[in-house]
Amino acid sequence: MIALAPLPHDRVADVLHLLVGAGQEIFVHPIAEMVTDRVPGVAFHAARRDGGEVVGFFKTDRDYAERHDFAPPGIPGLRGMLIGAQYQGKGYGRAVMAALPAYLAGVFPGKSAILLTVNCTNPLARHVYLAAKAYEYETGGYGFGGDFEAVLERILSERSLGQLDGRDEPIASDDNGLIGILGQLRDSFAAFEYNSDFKNAPRTKLRLSLRDSLLRYPGGTLSEEDEALLEQMKAESDGTYSDEELMEAILGVSSEGCWTQALQDRVVEDLRGVAAFRACCIAPRDLNRGPLPGLVISFRTTDDPLLNLFGLPRQGSEQVVPRGAFAHRIVGAGVALRGYEAERLGASPPVYLVPVGQDVTREATDSTQRRYWDVFDAKLPAPGTAPRSGLALTLGLDEQRSVLSFAAVQDGLDLDISTNMFTRFLARSLENTEWLLVIPGESMPVGGDAAAGLDILTGADGESAGLEDIEIWLDIYSYGDGG
Repeated sequence: MIALAPLPHDRVADVLHLLVGAGQEIFVHPIAEMVTDRVPGVAFHAARRDGGEVVGFFKTDRDYAERHDFAPPGIPGLRGMLIGAQYQGKGYGRAVMAALPAYLAGVFPGKSAILLTVNCTNPLARHVYLAAKAYEYETGGYGFGGDFEAVLERILSERSLGQLDGRDEPIASDDNGLIGILGQLRDSFAAFEYNSDFKNAPRTKLRLSLRDSLLRYPGGTLSEEDEALLEQMKAESDGTYSDEELMEAILGVSSEGCWTQALQDRVVEDLRGVAAFRACCIAPRDLNRGPLPGLVISFRTTDDPLLNLFGLPRQGSEQVVPRGAFAHRIVGAGVALRGYEAERLGASPPVYLVPVGQDVTREATDSTQRRYWDVFDAKLPAPGTAPRSGLALTLGLDEQRSVLSFAAVQDGLDLDISTNMFTRFLARSLENTEWLLVIPGESMPVGGDAAAGLDILTGADGESAGLEDIEIWLDIYSYGDGG
């Protein structure tokens, strides 16, 4: 049994026997150096096994966020975790990690989180952790007794590299260090892949109308009162009037008027002011050359069976994803512009379609529970170009990959969904809290004026009909939970 307790400064002699293991010096300082820390807000703690013998040490930092700009405001830090080399390999590290949540809740009452930093000069541990998170994203944490958090805790506390077998393959084992964890992830995914029929996942092609399914009402949604009135009028009319005619009677504006106004409301004078565009997209020209007008439409996607894919009340004609599947993942996406005036605006306008919110997945042990993921699309460095010291040993996974535009399909061209897909987001979740569709006016200037092109696109010039519709195409695959 492990007991955690504060370690007063006048009792640091109790931990001086803790040794740093061979090769671990780059991850943790010698204990004699760590106990000299007298920074205000930093406290020492000891981990004792039965009998009172100290087997581990760690520090907490009340003011961690004030000293490190990457830390969320008000969140304390956990640092200097050391299990003595003479006690490693006996399960003490795992026991300490299991006891920490309850203990730290008492140390920092009222705090909902504490920041545990991983020494970024340990590239293998970081890569194993990333591999484990990718496994959890794809499978919901399949296997491992339903406690995948324990796997992540093992990675954070593990101080041993482990061994490969004679074929240079990881030996899957609880006591084979980081390599043993990789082997367990490999074997568990093989079981998941077979049981979920992952390799034979059925494909579904979705064609989603922004006009009919997202922007069909002013503001995108009906008020509860108008929704109730619509249902009452539908019942009373007994099919005499279409939904579109009834909506015009309720709102005082036609479906076409709602759509045109919705497009015009979503034109921005300068895409440089759209933070997500600047962060994620490769602009069509140098942003220092001045304002970049564009059409920006944001939406979310969901697989909720009671709603359409944009999260609004579903109408009978709208497509749905296969029911009963554990996960829906993207193969490719495309955009079609109905009623686009190519003669005036130019052919095949470039557009951006980017998931900028959180991916949403399900838990393997309870598919009704959702997990929300901040997916970072990291740029991979060229082999041999990563610096070999300090933070750079993370192999450069801290730089985000930017998104290029792709050609939208327009009326009169081949509308085969299989040949006009943007596959950048392969394997990302269909369900996301926010997507951005951006159509820059730069690609369709009229007389050199990008804003004039957008006026034609949206019908704001008073002469053009504007777009009839914008369709989002999604090619997805769906698979089971492996149960």
